[in-house]
Amino acid sequence: MFNRSKVCGTTPCMIHGSREIEDALLKHLGVKRNEVTKDGLFSAGEMECMGCCVNAPMITVVDYSNGSEGYTYNYYEDATPEQVVEIVKMLRRGEKPPLGSQNPKRINCGPEGGEYYIVR
Repeated sequence: MFNRSKVCGTTPCMIHGSREIEDALLKHLGVKRNEVTKDGLFSAGEMECMGCCVNAPMITVVDYSNGSEGYTYNYYEDATPEQVVEIVKMLRRGEKPPLGSQNPKRINCGPEGGEYYIVR
């Protein structure tokens, strides 16, 4: 079960649209912050810094599919409101969305478009 989703609420994520992501997520789930969906699978709230400011904004989803003792945190970075809604839809269908950066132009935390080198 995927029943907790947290949106980073610190300054870098806010500057890059975390409030819009939270609004889209809450609207799609049909809940208010910290409420649980009727099916009991999702809730949404705010979490302070998740340490991925370079890939802001981001969400984390707590995955309890291996039980409460084997849970994991899954991070989705460089997210847009539309991508967050699609991630939730994929989880509802039992699919595993790709982790990490949701920006296809970025590899991990490298600059968009690939590596760059400073020539002196």
